[in-house]
Amino acid sequence: MDAMCSSGISALHLGKLSLRSMEADAALIGAVNLIPNSRTTLALHNAGILSINGQVTPWSDSATGYVRGEAAAFLLLKPLCMCTTTELKSHVYATILGSAVSQSGERRGYSFPSRSAMAANMTRALEDARYALSIWILGSRGCSAV
Repeated sequence: MDAMCSSGISALHLGKLSLRSMEADAALIGAVNLIPNSRTTLALHNAGILSINGQVTPWSDSATGYVRGEAAAFLLLKPLCMCTTTELKSHVYATILGSAVSQSGERRGYSFPSRSAMAANMTRALEDARYALSIWILGSRGCSAV
């Protein structure tokens, strides 16, 4: 899946849906971002997408773009009941209560997410987690929320 800056969270969301619907017993979620050459960075710079001050300030009126970086991360997702049974017991590092993904729609530019679309997406994530006003940890990246 290639969803630009939200591929990892989008994959996590799809993995969670697959586990919840019992399509799978486990889901291996991964995301990798590599910068093999400078062509893309130069094109993004010329398009005005990269941050001019080297800082990322999402949802801020002072946002000037985003900063590129390389990373890789993988998670093994399993239903909580599989992690607590004796024969398949696993260490639980986190529990995903809910998630949501969306497209931001109309916005000032590629690197400026829509505040109203992000708020609506966060509301969907909380509803998916079955929480009304309680927020324990809410993570958001790019145009996705977990």
